[in-house]
Amino acid sequence: MSRIFTHWSWGRIWAIRRTSSGFQRDFKSVVGTLYSKQQLHTSAAVSGKVFLERENAHSYQILSSSSNYKLCPEISFKWGKDSLSDENIAKLLDDPPATPQEICSTLRAVIGYCNKNALAIADERFDKFVDAFTSICDQLTDDQLQSCLTVLQFLPEPPGINSRNFMELWKALDDACKARIQDWSTDKILLIADCWYRLNLVKCSEFVWDGIKKIGRKARKLSPSQLVQSMFLCNLVRRPLVDMFDFEMHLDSMFDSLSLDEVGVMCAGFFKTQTKLHNPQLIEKIYKRLIANLDVVDDITLVNYIKTLRYSSRLPQADIMYGLLDKMCPQLHRISLLACLHVALTGCDIQMCHEKCVEMVLERFHRDIDEARIKDMERICHVMGLFNIKTKSGIKDELCEQILERMQTRIDEIIRYPKCLQTCLHYLTLCGHYNEDMLNAALDQQFIKHVYGKNKLLGREVFCLDSYARINLKDSYRGNLLLDRQRGTMGKMFTHYIPEKNSKFKLNVTDRILVEVNETCKNLWGTSNIKHVLPHFERPDIVIAYDIENRKGLPLSKLCPEDYSGAILNKDDISGGSDKRIEVAAVIIGGWNNFVRNTNMPTGLLEMKMNQLKILGYKVALIPWHEWREQETTADRQKYVRRKVSSMLEVGR
Repeated sequence: MSRIFTHWSWGRIWAIRRTSSGFQRDFKSVVGTLYSKQQLHTSAAVSGKVFLERENAHSYQILSSSSNYKLCPEISFKWGKDSLSDENIAKLLDDPPATPQEICSTLRAVIGYCNKNALAIADERFDKFVDAFTSICDQLTDDQLQSCLTVLQFLPEPPGINSRNFMELWKALDDACKARIQDWSTDKILLIADCWYRLNLVKCSEFVWDGIKKIGRKARKLSPSQLVQSMFLCNLVRRPLVDMFDFEMHLDSMFDSLSLDEVGVMCAGFFKTQTKLHNPQLIEKIYKRLIANLDVVDDITLVNYIKTLRYSSRLPQADIMYGLLDKMCPQLHRISLLACLHVALTGCDIQMCHEKCVEMVLERFHRDIDEARIKDMERICHVMGLFNIKTKSGIKDELCEQILERMQTRIDEIIRYPKCLQTCLHYLTLCGHYNEDMLNAALDQQFIKHVYGKNKLLGREVFCLDSYARINLKDSYRGNLLLDRQRGTMGKMFTHYIPEKNSKFKLNVTDRILVEVNETCKNLWGTSNIKHVLPHFERPDIVIAYDIENRKGLPLSKLCPEDYSGAILNKDDISGGSDKRIEVAAVIIGGWNNFVRNTNMPTGLLEMKMNQLKILGYKVALIPWHEWREQETTADRQKYVRRKVSSMLEVGR
């Protein structure tokens, strides 16, 4: 029976059928260059008045619930009372208003007329009024300026921020606000910035950004409410100030005066501006506040806390992070699927896995998979692939297959977020799951072009998928692969340099161990080489060709491909032939980030590397960094390496 998987590209759909004779492609033309569902306001250039993000709306609701924040008062707008009649429109065209008071009144009337008649401000009948408004705007009083900003939110939503007349209106208001920043107090700046938030134009407004910068210069003098509202604006513009440390220190000093939700607003601001917290005492306070309120914290606030803690935590916070995850387990049933996902992601940055917590999240995903976006699927696959988790219940394998099945029905999402397909498939291969039809689609050149454009460097996940197809599926896969020149480029860009003993560059811990082990191998067997056997992995490995019969090491084959070429090296590439008397050992250095924290469990990537080396014919020996550090003398090191490699090869002891 034919199995159909739909393959997308910029202007075509391939229906790929898996048949006994291989893949058959039916090319189907699509009207236009894009699907109609792609004609959405998805770029910053198209949409400034975007749909309010749920998280931002939640944060704003927190501010609105307190009288301490400087927010614009709600106003009513009656179209019948505030709109122009048809007769007055003609007069407006011939005699535009000339005073600030008249211009404000007319703006209100024009907006009422547009609403009443479903008319866009871009209509040419309003051109003269807009010209008059822009010429007088800088003469408005502060109250008139605020009034115009407030009433402008009732204008029928234009197709984009650059729409004619609309752009002229908000640009003139922005310039007028910007010119007054130095004269306005912090409270006034926050109040006017709130008007821009109501317009959904915060990201576009130069006034808002300049206002934030002015406030940031005296962050330590802000009141608690001013600090929170300023960070809310930082969250909206997604841009950090040059020095966010003052915000962090001030938050620490007034932490106890802020509510659970207000700290959540602060956390959202730090995370969205990609600002890591550096104060360990503040990080600990945030952990303790969250742990103490797990029973009552809402989903969005919880996610804000967890995002910031994950982004800022390092090894010193490992214990308190584990304690948080311990106490999260009883809460997983009541929180949303997205919140569960962020709980599972919590330990990823420091590679600490709370197995019970992660398994409960996997069970939740398995139950509610239809609620998950493809981005959520990608991230939960990242968790499973990174931690190399083995579940007793078998839920991980069931979920992986479920995700592969569901992705085939998420065409709209994959068209919009095509990279998610490649990344998700890569993480699933780390879990031992794949779909050849989908792999074929992800590696098609047209699809790759759709994801990365013409001349951009491809992502590592594509390199890994291509290598997986060439190594793990070499006997069955007959689909698309990367071009040799693409692999060559990625081989140069993605592989780390091969470290040398007397390098003028300072070696990191893992590279230093690699060099030391390589020298030890040379002393033991007379030959040893550091090579990028698997170029889709950053770090090289040590290879030793050994003649079992004559019990001696052999030099590297002269036919071996050069370094950084992107070529996958099998056993014969190293030894120069297929002589059964020759074995080749691959010695892998397991750095601290190759293991799940506080365990001897290799990460999914390290396990994949070992498995692929075995498929290529190598005898694999793993040297964990902590074991190597325990070898104090040269004799200890030689004994240790001999034992490790001898367990893989029939090598003289």
